[in-house]
Amino acid sequence: MQTAAPNAPLPTNRPDRSPMKPLLLLAGIWGITALSTLYAQKTTPPSRLPAFPGAEGAGKWSKGGRGGNAIAVTNLNDSGPGSLRAAVEMREPRTILFRVSGTIELQKPIRIAHPFITIAGQTAPGDGICLKGYDLQIGATHDVIVRYLRCRPGDKTSKASERDAISIWDARDIIVDHCSATWSTDECLSVTNDSDRVTVQHCLIAEALTEHSYGSIIGSHRGAISYLYNLYACNRSRNPRPGGYQTSPGHADDPGPRIDFRHNVLFNWDSGPGYTGAGYLEQPERISMNYVGNYLKPGPDTAAPYRNRAFVIYKGGTAELFLEGNVSGDGTVSRPATPQSDLLIPSSGSILIHRETPLPLEPLTEKENLKAIDAYKRALEIVGASKPTRDAADSSIIDGVRDGTGRRRMTIPDDAWPTLTSKDPLPDQDNDGLPDAWEQSQGLNPSDPTDANKPSSPSGCTHLEVWMNGL
Repeated sequence: MQTAAPNAPLPTNRPDRSPMKPLLLLAGIWGITALSTLYAQKTTPPSRLPAFPGAEGAGKWSKGGRGGNAIAVTNLNDSGPGSLRAAVEMREPRTILFRVSGTIELQKPIRIAHPFITIAGQTAPGDGICLKGYDLQIGATHDVIVRYLRCRPGDKTSKASERDAISIWDARDIIVDHCSATWSTDECLSVTNDSDRVTVQHCLIAEALTEHSYGSIIGSHRGAISYLYNLYACNRSRNPRPGGYQTSPGHADDPGPRIDFRHNVLFNWDSGPGYTGAGYLEQPERISMNYVGNYLKPGPDTAAPYRNRAFVIYKGGTAELFLEGNVSGDGTVSRPATPQSDLLIPSSGSILIHRETPLPLEPLTEKENLKAIDAYKRALEIVGASKPTRDAADSSIIDGVRDGTGRRRMTIPDDAWPTLTSKDPLPDQDNDGLPDAWEQSQGLNPSDPTDANKPSSPSGCTHLEVWMNGL
């Protein structure tokens, strides 16, 4: 039996983007302490399949690990055989499944640098997976799908200052879905630098710590980025902070990011709601953004001048905005092409351009006309790492949003991370990632390890994808 071993440490410079060379498949079985590479038959995935049912926005066509090996995470160690880090640092296309639930106490950040990867947190048996102590990074790579993970760095490590929970940079064809990004000491969940075709959807972006308590930076030189159906709660500012990064060398003439910010919920910001532009920058910033169907609910920490404000455009900022269907703190609903919307605060030296039509970005398929109040109700039910189950920490944040009592946190106690209970994984005799009972229910052979990656009719997805996406 061959098992996957951890790769050499990742380089600190930008990884090469040349096409990946064919790699030998490894065969293995589920182990107690070993990371197991499950036998998978290589197939050519159908073109233009969405990442999963319900994937939306600019990153919806990410291939992730479709057609690659199924990799088992079998322990909660920071590194070594069987760990999440070892699975992430493998170089071939892969879908990471979990045979254990619990909190992984990281000794350093986990960085996804090699493309064609799916992390399926919903497959954990029991209460799910949480990353503690350090952040998850998706950097200088492409075709990444991350679902149903909790990322809570906290402020207790020796290098906790200004640490995100999840950061995406120089990346394309990325989708982060139903993740809980909380307890950071900088932004909770950001997309920056030369990123393109990225979606962040159904995520809980909340309770950033210290005075550096921020929600998101959404920046790119010219890329398309979608933030959809997310819940921002109890962050001091940057809810979000779009920025064009024209200050980066060689990018002064870039148009800036094209952003679809739709059907999000914002609760209990402080003295700083969302903003763009900043007078201290040497060169101006430009953004183009659809700001549609968002629900703003001020809370106990929201300063009076900002209770009905969503967005400040500071000196040096140029914002081309399409506004429609947003509900502000006093119940006002914004309309398209409003000359002076109460949602906005243009500053001296800024430029505000009202669009009469939305930016032509990736259309939403099933929730295009979702009303802001319905986005609010939906977020309370399903946002964040709600599968396998929503844990006590996320439930507390949601309850505070629902009843309007949630407050900002400056720090987090050591015992704040809930205990996540694990269960026995389901039997899988051929080690292809599919439980035996499910294979039998679908007319598959539990003794045939090649059927997991065969296309499923009529969806065109593999059987492994159909099982994961049905959990």
